[in-house]
Amino acid sequence: MTIENENSLDEAQLQVIGQALLKALEHHQAGELQVAEKLYKAILQIQSRHQNANYNLGVLYLQVKQPAVALPFFTAALDADPTRGQYWLSYIDVLHQAGQIEVAREILALARQHGLGGDDVDALESSLSGEQAGANWQSPYYCPVCGSDQISFLPLPAFYLENARLHGFPHMENGEMLSLEKYTCNRCGASDRERIYALWVDQQLEKKTLSRFGKVMHFAPEAALSIKLKQLFIDYMTADFAMNTVDYKVDLQNLPFADESYDFFICSHVLEHVDSDDRAIKELYRITSTGGCGILVAPIVVGLEKTVEDSSVKDVVGRWRLYGQDDHVRLYAHDDYVNKIRSCGFSVAELGEEYFGENVFRSLGLTRTSILYVVSK
Repeated sequence: MTIENENSLDEAQLQVIGQALLKALEHHQAGELQVAEKLYKAILQIQSRHQNANYNLGVLYLQVKQPAVALPFFTAALDADPTRGQYWLSYIDVLHQAGQIEVAREILALARQHGLGGDDVDALESSLSGEQAGANWQSPYYCPVCGSDQISFLPLPAFYLENARLHGFPHMENGEMLSLEKYTCNRCGASDRERIYALWVDQQLEKKTLSRFGKVMHFAPEAALSIKLKQLFIDYMTADFAMNTVDYKVDLQNLPFADESYDFFICSHVLEHVDSDDRAIKELYRITSTGGCGILVAPIVVGLEKTVEDSSVKDVVGRWRLYGQDDHVRLYAHDDYVNKIRSCGFSVAELGEEYFGENVFRSLGLTRTSILYVVSK
């Protein structure tokens, strides 16, 4: 049975939908798109107008280059909530990708009448005008993960913002490297942090401070970034605690690898999940070769004076309230994070807008507070 109105759902049904959506997002971000697709569709079987499931399913189909298939899901999301600017942008973008340029221009004009504006809208309008005139249009954005400069960025899935508000998490807008409006590349699905990782790796390979022949380990591999790194490195492996598609299933706190096994690693947004981040960092230090390095990044809140961590809080509501996600066990403050890494032996380089340049940050859709943490041994 499909229910059109959310108000017709009881509390148990809403809970089932919420859990299914969270699982779908986890699989989506891990690149397990077939599983995510099934979960989104299962939600829509219960509630066909569910805006988040429709929107994210549309994003998924865009990632696999099926704009015509994505179109009705973006249409449904916009119909469910016509006040959300990003739904308009995504709907127009998918019309553009499907080759329906004139329709896209008409919808953009309608969106303007509804008050839609800003740099993203201007860029999209220029794109559509360039297409109609046969001109070569240049997007103001670039994704070094897929290598495309004909892109736009999609926002963080609304599910996270809605749950943050629901559970009273106050820091969602203060993430050090979290671009709420320009979170994922509409072509490959790479997040903001993946884009800066990919750019840095490209730069280091060009400088020869990283070698294509070095041993590389990617923990909790992001799908889009992993595809790129497999092409860049001869000896590239992946590892995770739960993912089934990795080379090794491991516990970051007790790694099965020999001392100094890897020349370069990426460990992004993992430390906030493990019971002992000290043990995990020490394990990363142990397996890194002398002279080796790694990207070691976790969620950090700008302005937070002390890391938030309470091992007694194990319930979903409590973790959302404290950490902004129910599978997190801590929320880092900047100084605590850097000092913890250094106490485990690593040197830490903090690379921000001053290092990469304002124009690069703007083109990658990064917040000005974003920092890439590169550790070395």
